[in-house]
Amino acid sequence: MSNQQQTAHFRRAIGLAIVGIFLTAFSATSPAAAEIPWKNSPEAALNAARSEGKPILVFVTAEWCHYCKKMKKDTWSDRTASSVVASNFQTLMLDGDRDKAVVKKLGLNGYPATLIYTPDGKFVTQKSGYMSPQQTLAWLASIAPR
Repeated sequence: MSNQQQTAHFRRAIGLAIVGIFLTAFSATSPAAAEIPWKNSPEAALNAARSEGKPILVFVTAEWCHYCKKMKKDTWSDRTASSVVASNFQTLMLDGDRDKAVVKKLGLNGYPATLIYTPDGKFVTQKSGYMSPQQTLAWLASIAPR
């Protein structure tokens, strides 16, 4: 896939995420929360992203991390946030203790951390710390290519 095609796929996915945000936010009968299909293998997430042309959203957590647990409970189970993420991204959840080698390569300063990659695995951006559902949706909308 060429860089132009990858950029087009990324823009389309982010654009769909933005449309999903507005449709879900203003829908009188919002659908139930979509369960985010978290993968736990970087290779599986990358292969799925390449085949579907979707960007990758990576959530890095740790079992002992209070704000990681809070983000799992509040953000990733929120009806709007989970629907937008599940529909528009391949998702990967990494545990900072279990996946030490992979997480070390990311050069993170703390948990939780949310990162975005193109469908071919190129880094786009990251956000460290807890984000509410509204903050997460606003952040995803802010990084959408214009």
